[in-house]
Amino acid sequence: MASPLVQYWNELRGTAPMPAYAQFDPTALSSILPDLIVFRVLSDPLDFEYSLIGANVRRIHRENRRGQRMSTIEGQGQGSQIWAFLSETVERRDTASFVAPYAGPVEEITGVQSHATPWTGPDGGVSRLVVHICKEHLAQAMAEKSPFDDIPSNF
Repeated sequence: MASPLVQYWNELRGTAPMPAYAQFDPTALSSILPDLIVFRVLSDPLDFEYSLIGANVRRIHRENRRGQRMSTIEGQGQGSQIWAFLSETVERRDTASFVAPYAGPVEEITGVQSHATPWTGPDGGVSRLVVHICKEHLAQAMAEKSPFDDIPSNF
């Protein structure tokens, strides 16, 4: 099954290579909004800034990274797999699906199925990446973790 984000992206772009970010309406994706990340794409040098982070994504990271650049987060900067996937999405100017490596506090999660979509800005370049972290994959990874794992033994 295709990601609702990728379906929406294809509908909006029509015959254009990519849709404009100005067309992006989060309410059209309300069912997956908690599972989305919007990155602002920066250039000179390339970087990715967390712009919007869905509630489910914030929950697994246990923090709100809004406004942080990936280059400043351990395990997400240049040379990491996630950076390479996002960079490739920008370069290809097309959708990409991948298992994103997870760099966060939940040790049982090693990666999550993700779909990235590039969006143009006023200059025609890629200004945003919208990424769907598939809820089914997250739920499966979280279910493998016992709800009692976080209770200290001396409680």
